[in-house]
Amino acid sequence: SHRVLTARRCRSRRSTSGYIVRCKHIWEVNHVPEISIFFGIRIMIYHNDHNPPHIHAEYAGNKAQIDIQTASVTRGFLPNRQLKLVLAWCAMYQDELMQDWELVKSGKEPNPVPPLRKG
Repeated sequence: SHRVLTARRCRSRRSTSGYIVRCKHIWEVNHVPEISIFFGIRIMIYHNDHNPPHIHAEYAGNKAQIDIQTASVTRGFLPNRQLKLVLAWCAMYQDELMQDWELVKSGKEPNPVPPLRKG
C-alpha cells in the first residue's frame, strides 16, 4: 500500500513515509525494512530483491550481503568483529530470517528479529 503525497512548496524533502517530494513531482524511494539493529549494525531485507535469500548489513559506511541459508558473505565488506557478530546472529535466527524473506517476497512487512545482546 503506497501513499501519494503532493508538495505545496517547491523544495525537496524526504517525508517520514519514505518518499521524496519536490515541486509536485513524486519519486518513490524504495522502503527498506529494517529487521534488527545491534552494536551499531543495521540489518535489512529489501523488497523485490533477488534470490538466494539474503540480508543486508550496514556498519560505519560498510555494507555486506549475507546469505541466510549458509550464513556467509556473498558481496561487500564488514569489519572482522562486526562480521563475526552478524554471521553468528544470522545462524542463530536463520528460521526467523527465512520467514521474513518469504513475507517480504510476498509483499508483506517482515517481523522484527531480536538483536544480538552482550552476555
